[in-house]
Amino acid sequence: MKRFILILFLICSFASHAKLYIQTSAGYHTDEDDVNDFTYSTTMLNFFIGGSFGKGEKWVVGQNFVQSARTEYDTSESQENELSLLELGPRIQYFFTVMKTAYVAVVYNLYANGTRTLSGNEQDVEGTSTIFSFGYQLKMSRSSYLGFSINYHSISLSKQTESNTATDISQSYTLMYPAIDLSFRF
Repeated sequence: MKRFILILFLICSFASHAKLYIQTSAGYHTDEDDVNDFTYSTTMLNFFIGGSFGKGEKWVVGQNFVQSARTEYDTSESQENELSLLELGPRIQYFFTVMKTAYVAVVYNLYANGTRTLSGNEQDVEGTSTIFSFGYQLKMSRSSYLGFSINYHSISLSKQTESNTATDISQSYTLMYPAIDLSFRF
């Protein structure tokens, strides 16, 4: 993982006109399942730092950091389940327009570790995640942009540890959520 990130940043540094790109996003989503009496809430905080390259500097590659928190509340049993993850991985972003306002991005988080509480039992969990984003940003000043994005987030958990006992699992969570974006381009 460390070698991959180092190689990624070295590639970005070879571009003669590469610019530093920093973006942060925040999203919150709630949903209800009336059939099973569940309510869901998810908070997503995303930070991305990378470098632009290519013709017109429309491509941006770098490191993505995500802090996600998902709460599931069973209203029939008054029970709350939680999932909190730190996700790290490379991100590739492409701007469609000459003004670099509309973009599409793909993130593959090789590291998605955190804690999960199920039926009152706390577990450490490990896995990977993928994020697909489509966004639009308006120029606010010379180097700052403000906008929004629609994001598809998929988490695949592969291991859980409870009471020092590790177990292989295969569970996934998916979510589509809106987010507010703020980016800085230097």
